[in-house]
Order: sequence, then structure tokens, then C-alpha cells
Amino acid sequence: MADPKITNKPQVTAYAGIEAGVIRNSAKENFAMTGAILGGEVNYKGAFARAQVLGGTALGADAELGYKFDLGRNMGLELSAKTQMYKNQVSALGSTTETSANSAVGEHNIVNQNGEVITVNQSDGYNYSSTWKYGMQQTGLKAQLNFGSAKTQFGVGIEGGTRNSLRPTVSYNSEINQTIDVKSGGKTIDVQNLSRAAAINVDSESRGYVDATLKAQHNLGKGFALKAEANIPVIDKSKAFQANVGITYRLK
Repeated sequence: MADPKITNKPQVTAYAGIEAGVIRNSAKENFAMTGAILGGEVNYKGAFARAQVLGGTALGADAELGYKFDLGRNMGLELSAKTQMYKNQVSALGSTTETSANSAVGEHNIVNQNGEVITVNQSDGYNYSSTWKYGMQQTGLKAQLNFGSAKTQFGVGIEGGTRNSLRPTVSYNSEINQTIDVKSGGKTIDVQNLSRAAAINVDSESRGYVDATLKAQHNLGKGFALKAEANIPVIDKSKAFQANVGITYRLK
């Protein structure tokens, strides 16, 4: 798609709208990204900067910097660096709790020097827990071919970089050794050495990725436009993806 006529002044556009979509992150967790969006773009002599924020079932933002090459015949090539981050806000639909528990139970019968039987009972335990909401963050480089008409535009490209699930880096480890002593008849009797251990190990599932990117926009008139975007994994064992559709209204 050909670039707008290049001028010596930056061209600024802004828009608002609604969007519905889904994300599958690198930890294979799925959550919705549905809500209100606000964004904008600045173009200057082929260079561009874009940003968009989302508020709804998830909170997040995208930012992109790049350059457009006019290939003629209503076609253009975009090369850009892109980063985005989204965090789920609906606990019932997208949160994870990891727990680890350990307990020790013992019963011991001891005969003291007077022939008396002493019974020692012990029962105790430890619990560890960590809870977080699903999320996604990725940063990469993108090349996209744009084509179409003034009314309808399409984009097909490739994007590669790193992504993670925004999980906390958690490592709880506990190991406790105890000795229980029972005194009887003036003597101290060593009953038992107890060892307890509990652990949680969680990481962000950071991975490299290569995605195919698809984009379409249809101008409905009077400032309204229908848009759809998707990132489809080409190289990523987690099969992470994202897709959304929305309606925007041009503010400027």
C-alpha cells in the first residue's frame, strides 16, 4: 500500500474503539483481551511510531517504531521493532495458584528406667503458595507487506523475537531438621530426627518465537473502520498466538 504524500510536517492520527480477542501465552495459558482501546500514529518522511492501550478483561499496551517503503502499485513494505505487554484482570478466567505442602507424623513408645511406657506423638506440616494472573510480554522485529485500496487494506508479514508469560520467578525451598527429646528418670532420650522439605519452582516460560502476522482493515466511512489482526506461530513449541477484531473511530 503506497505511503501518504510525504510532507515536511509530521502526520498525526488518533483513534478510539472496542476490541475483542484472545491470547495464548508461552506457558500455554489462555485469556481474553476484550475492552476499550485508544491509540495513535505519527508519520514523518516514511518513519512511523504507533502506540495503543487496552482496558477491559486485560490491561495492556503495544508500541511500534519503524519505516515504510513505498513499492508502488498500492503496495508498501514496513520494517519495525515492536513490543507489547498484556495482563489478565479476570481472576476466575485466568489465574494460577501453585502450592506445595509437607507434613510429618510420628508416634513413639518409649520404656523408661522404671519400666514406664512413654508415648510421644508429633504431627506438623508446612504449606507454601503463590498466585498470579495470566499475562504475556513479547518484543521482536517485524517485516510486513501491505497492499490494497483506499477502502480496504491488508498486511502479511513475519515477526521474530522473545516472549514470556509474565509469571513471577518463584523458588520456595525449605528443609528443616528437628530433634525431639523426652526426659524421663533424669535422663534425656533422643526420640527421632525429623526432616521436612517443601518447594515451589515457577519461571516465566521465556521463549524465542517466529510468527506469521496477518492484518486487515476496512474503512466503513464517517471515521469508522473494522480491523482484524493475528499472530500465528511458525516456530514456537508452546504454540502461543494472539488474535483480535475491533471497530475504531478516527479522532484526528
